[in-house]
Amino acid sequence: VREPIQELINHCYDSNLTKYRDELESILKDCYNTYFDVRSKLLFSIIWSQLDDLIMKQKGADLVSFIRSMKSYFQDLCQNEYKLFVEFFPISNSKETGTKDVVNVWFIKLCEPLYNTTTNNILREQNINQLCDSIILFQPFYEFEEGSEEYVRQFNDIYYDKIFDPIVNKLQNQLARRCKFLITNNLIEYKPTINDLMISNYDTSKKTMTDSDTEMLNAYLDTLLQRLSVDKTKIESKDMILITYYTPLLRSLSLLFKIYDILIDPKLFDELSYYVIHSGIQSLRRAYDLYRGSSNTLDTKLIYLGNLLLLRDEIQNLNVSSDFDESNSQLNFSAVGTLIKSIKWSNATLFSFAKGLVPGRSDDNSNNITNTRRHGSMASLHSESSQPRHLGEKNSGLELIQELRRIIKAITESTGSSIIDNTLSTNTIS
Repeated sequence: VREPIQELINHCYDSNLTKYRDELESILKDCYNTYFDVRSKLLFSIIWSQLDDLIMKQKGADLVSFIRSMKSYFQDLCQNEYKLFVEFFPISNSKETGTKDVVNVWFIKLCEPLYNTTTNNILREQNINQLCDSIILFQPFYEFEEGSEEYVRQFNDIYYDKIFDPIVNKLQNQLARRCKFLITNNLIEYKPTINDLMISNYDTSKKTMTDSDTEMLNAYLDTLLQRLSVDKTKIESKDMILITYYTPLLRSLSLLFKIYDILIDPKLFDELSYYVIHSGIQSLRRAYDLYRGSSNTLDTKLIYLGNLLLLRDEIQNLNVSSDFDESNSQLNFSAVGTLIKSIKWSNATLFSFAKGLVPGRSDDNSNNITNTRRHGSMASLHSESSQPRHLGEKNSGLELIQELRRIIKAITESTGSSIIDNTLSTNTIS
């Protein structure tokens, strides 16, 4: 059979037979379709019978085990069918013939029972670890950029990345939905208390995580502790992190760090990151707004600033495309970490430090992404009493910059007023 098929393929792409190409290609297409129809009718009943057995064996098993068994079965099925296919249809390395593409398109149709069988299990799964581990099973198929030499070598015969794409997309979308649900619970629906931005006299028992949170949060705190130690902060333990930073924000950041190397689609990860920034700012602001009048001390402002900077730095560590790098923001944050190491500072130190944080005027900022004149007056942005602009998730980087400007302005005004009051008191005594 191979010889006449090979001859037909040669005729299809013979430059001397161009006027017959459409007719020859139609005949070749009929050959493919006849073969695939015969094999499909034979295989579908066998496939469903095998799937029924697998489902019975996997009854009560977790999602990872179920996906692994299904993946293994259909991977073997495609390999066996490919070997049989090349017995009848010669495979050419030339892209012009398209023989490999034809058989791989059929493989996708052949795997429809796989897609149908796994959908309900994936949509029912709520455990983040199970979804992540299930995606990891397919990561070897997505290591190289499509079209690269490594990619071509990896998928020389069977395009497993295309075959398993429907399952991977379902897994990623379900993981993204679960993460967004948890972020919403951690930040949007969380009702802050007066203690949330207080370090002293804080009840650490209220920072206790549930069993489902513990593993993920602890893993994140370990990495965060390493980064903070490099920055030479005075935070020396995970417990100190928990009582220093806003716990709902830590929970949400731990989710991002968990899925950072898991999600294959970078757009999904960026969308979740923007959601964390936007939701984190709103939740932090609700906690900060609980401090009114004399209760809104410099300590509170510094803790609030520290949480915003943690959010900014951690998002940058994840290489998320945002609009708050230092060159664009015109804010000098280089020494903020030093300030937040200790709450006890002299007024002079605080004033000189905060003065350096306030963005200076520039004549060249007309095209800068943080030029907020088009969004409102600079005074309204710098005034602590003004309400923050809710720019939406897609503008979350700009929203974070605005919030940083607001609190830095508040710190400057607070330390400035304190110095003036102390100066007046000293003069009066003199």
